[in-house]
Amino acid sequence: MNSKRAFWGGILIIGGIYFLLKQFGWMDFHIDWSIWRKSWPIFLVLIGIRFLLPKENKAVGVLLILALLGVFIFSLVNGYRHRNDFSDGFSNRMPFDRIHRDFFNNHDFDDSLDNDVDTLSNDNRSTIDQSFAIGLNPAITKGELFLNGGAALFNSDKTETNIFEAKTHIDAQNKVVMKRSQEGNKETIELNTQNNSNKGSLNQNNTFRIFLNPHLLWNLNLNIGAGKVEYDLTDFNLEKLEFNSGAAEVDLRMGDKSNNTQVTVNSGLASFNLKIPKSSGCRIHYTAILGSKNLEGFKKVGDDHYETPGYSNALHKIQVDFTGGVSNLSVSTF
Repeated sequence: MNSKRAFWGGILIIGGIYFLLKQFGWMDFHIDWSIWRKSWPIFLVLIGIRFLLPKENKAVGVLLILALLGVFIFSLVNGYRHRNDFSDGFSNRMPFDRIHRDFFNNHDFDDSLDNDVDTLSNDNRSTIDQSFAIGLNPAITKGELFLNGGAALFNSDKTETNIFEAKTHIDAQNKVVMKRSQEGNKETIELNTQNNSNKGSLNQNNTFRIFLNPHLLWNLNLNIGAGKVEYDLTDFNLEKLEFNSGAAEVDLRMGDKSNNTQVTVNSGLASFNLKIPKSSGCRIHYTAILGSKNLEGFKKVGDDHYETPGYSNALHKIQVDFTGGVSNLSVSTF
């Protein structure tokens, strides 16, 4: 049997059984999505093994199926255990006012930052609304953002009044901490969830919204566990975008403000949709263990390399290096 057909057949059967049992309430399943966030490097290991073996060797496909099944079972077991622990110990959890107080005591924020935190009750879980801002500084012409997030909806916008802003809505146990540093004309910003262990699955209503100043030259480093990313980057002068994801659905819309933009993607189990302006030339290096690609208007120029017509003469160039496990890459123009 073809390994790719066996893989997708197995995924559909496992997914169908899971959702069927959950819909009828026959078993109280609860997936711990943090397990997927932490396990995505497995797919990089498998990609490395794939390069070392002949193309006709089917061992990697079998290993991939076993790895996915193992992570899936582990996420179910851990999610079920965490849910029981959460239910049994809810009455003994930290009071909301103490969470609120400890948040300010433990954060090491610069005094110039504008922070606003509200602790809310949502389906018997505590959540936090946070906001961050870094004011304008004429000396800053370049920004670098490191964003490390779990299961959430990530989207973007622009700000003319600050260098950077962020608004988050997230579980209290995973509240966000921002760090910043300045070197010369560059501002470096790092957003992390405070609970690095990230136990339990995150609320599906978690959101990370970032606002970037379009007048700076930006480097973005995004590390997403399991979530949905919707970034419109058309207004930004983007030098580099590095994206690492476990299980994610990604929609990126690029711009032509920079002469050269380098995009690096490492994905485990992801659907990656990239839109590029027709005015830009694009070159893609694509490798995946089990995946598919839809490259609108591209031509193959070498092993695993694809280009848009006229790439070499384009004034604005986008280079994409895509490495995937079980990932779908779709690229189109607008």
